[in-house]
Amino acid sequence: MGRRRAAAQVVFAASHRVETFASAGGRGPDPHLAGLASGGWARFDDFGGWPEPTAGWSAVLDVAGDVLTVTGRAGVSFYEGGLNSSRDWRRTARRHGVFYALAGSITGPLGIAEAQLRGEMFALLCPVVLV
Repeated sequence: MGRRRAAAQVVFAASHRVETFASAGGRGPDPHLAGLASGGWARFDDFGGWPEPTAGWSAVLDVAGDVLTVTGRAGVSFYEGGLNSSRDWRRTARRHGVFYALAGSITGPLGIAEAQLRGEMFALLCPVVLV
């Protein structure tokens, strides 16, 4: 039996945050996290919620420019920008045709564990085509 390799991964960290506050002075719902939850993303620890590609999501990696374009439900652009993908990442993504996307209340990969403990980390399995 051959060795099974994990799918490629991308972590989307917020470059800026939008905070909302209730009139009583408490924090309101975070629009970024609410958008992930309503957009088909599963909570990071809900592994049953992201074993299959998420309906309505797709991505294209322009290999020459190393530009990743991720499109969500209803054709809404979620991300378009550089990926800094390695040859191994591209090979894995091409072989599997998907990548794991992680997003949440983080500014970078080092914040994933804390965000997951707070319930503010989401994941989805996104189909990808390399051109």
